[in-house]
Amino acid sequence: MPPTLSTEQRKEQRRNALDVQELVDLAICFLDDSPRDLATCSVVARSWVHAAQASLFRAPHITNPLLRVFTHNDGVVLQLYNTLVASPHLIGHVRDLELQQGLSRATIEKISSLPFTRLENLSLNVLKLTYWDPQVKPLLGLHSLRYLRLSTPGLVSCAHLLAGHPSSIRHLHLRCAPWEGDAVSVGFPVFPIRLRSFYLRVHIEQHPDEPQSLDSNTHPFDLTELKAFGVFDARSIRWESIPARTKESLEVLQVGLTDTKEVDLSQFPQLTTVRLMLRKNTISGCRNTLATISPTHRIQTILLWIANWNLIDEKEYAENLDQILSSLVPAPIVKFECIVKSVETEACLRKLFPKLVLQRKFQMVYHAPGIADPGLRVGMVGVDIRMLSSFVVLQAKLVTPE
Repeated sequence: MPPTLSTEQRKEQRRNALDVQELVDLAICFLDDSPRDLATCSVVARSWVHAAQASLFRAPHITNPLLRVFTHNDGVVLQLYNTLVASPHLIGHVRDLELQQGLSRATIEKISSLPFTRLENLSLNVLKLTYWDPQVKPLLGLHSLRYLRLSTPGLVSCAHLLAGHPSSIRHLHLRCAPWEGDAVSVGFPVFPIRLRSFYLRVHIEQHPDEPQSLDSNTHPFDLTELKAFGVFDARSIRWESIPARTKESLEVLQVGLTDTKEVDLSQFPQLTTVRLMLRKNTISGCRNTLATISPTHRIQTILLWIANWNLIDEKEYAENLDQILSSLVPAPIVKFECIVKSVETEACLRKLFPKLVLQRKFQMVYHAPGIADPGLRVGMVGVDIRMLSSFVVLQAKLVTPE
């Protein structure tokens, strides 16, 4: 007579051999880009619930690119808020949150009041400081926050938002103007915010003669341990104002070049990755910038973003670049970044850069269309480039997150 099995033993016998939690979690993670499928998975079995909900609420993006910034989308945000209030265990799954202009103060205050415990990435896309302050203060004070994308009228306004509490922010993407208008200067935080990476887009078009200074008394950040730094326009900052310790610590630099402004790369001796955004009429600026690379450089990778114009039409310029890049010792990998993948384009570029091809240092990288400002998603390691839609910027995997 066979032994009598307990209820738990009988359940174990009936259990599917593939019903292993690790396998379930791994399978569900492949559905990150399909909210509908994740929602379906969350009601399949008890063992599927946690993994499906974690993926579904990890980055609950509530922006609609068709609405732009002029349309109120409180309804979508309030739906998210009501869901999290009704099921508070879901709040712990939220790691990435993006809020756009057009929300009412009451809605912003409700979202900010939620007790997020694991929120790491926050994007606040708005230029009116008075519209957001003080509603977003609770979000900016979260101890879990590491990555912040913020639009403000200027660095003083940014300091006003971040003042009042120690900040755990280490990676900042800041979009601002080089002037404050009527903003009132406030005291910086008692403990400066120690940034590991910093991408700055200053709207310099209306004030081309007023570049932003990076002196320590003009911003609330400690840049002495900065590893990655990027600017959308080389004219937007006073390069001589970058602290000496920052120049010594930088390993990654991204610059949007113009024909009237070059950057002296020799002042950054620890650089391993350089990313140059080439626009039309930037021939002189690019050539002069690359010519400043020191003979003792440590650069391993140079990325050239050529999405906004056709390098193929500038044969003489390309030949000059090929000579400069191929003569660097040791020779870095040179990656050309384009929007549209084309065999013809790659073939033409290979003909324009024969020396790089011969050295096996020529590579192509393609990105999704519609990204006018690739930017730098700071806070990662390596140069394996991919898109991160939550920040609508290019992720260059550059600095090890803490």
